[in-house]
Amino acid sequence: MHSLPRTMAILPREMNQIENVFKEVLRERGLTRQCKAAEPIAKRLIDLYLSGVREDVALKYLTYLDEPVATRPWQNVEALTSPVDDGLDSPMVHTPADRG
Repeated sequence: MHSLPRTMAILPREMNQIENVFKEVLRERGLTRQCKAAEPIAKRLIDLYLSGVREDVALKYLTYLDEPVATRPWQNVEALTSPVDDGLDSPMVHTPADRG
């Protein structure tokens, strides 16, 4: 009987992990499993997993790296710092702690 090397085999519990990340990525992007974009996302997740990425957050984050910046969920949230017009030529920022 031939078996795949351990690095190429995905166990059922590992496949469940990949599937859960896949579902979350699809939900965040507003996609369904049947859409054209779903297959490349699934392939990317499996490739990442086989390359050694095991953490859910890392899998999800690295899956987004193939997308334009504006479509990434964390890019659509208000920045933690915002520019402040102080009338000077150099920009200043207030951090959340400064906002009180």
